Amino acid sequence: MFKKKIVFGWLLIFGFIIGLSGCTYSESDIEESAVSVVNQILHEQNNSDLDCEEVIITQAYDDNTYDAKATLSDSSVININIEYYPDKDNYVYVEIPY
Repeated sequence: MFKKKIVFGWLLIFGFIIGLSGCTYSESDIEESAVSVVNQILHEQNNSDLDCEEVIITQAYDDNTYDAKATLSDSSVININIEYYPDKDNYVYVEIPY
């Protein structure tokens, strides 16, 4: 099943809505929201028992995209990409490159 995911896409995209529309969020708010999204991806898409404990943004770009690292419950660290859409009800998308 894991190979099937790789074959059908290199990036896993999962959307998550944070907060109320009309508000803008700081990087720490985006990091906090990304933790929940990573957990959903791990549990629902990858059938993993691991949890995301922390997300740290490592690079911010002008187009509201971010490179980040997610620390998992087994102390492993994975790279993730975050896209933030403040004008679309503050959607936070997380991509886990494989």
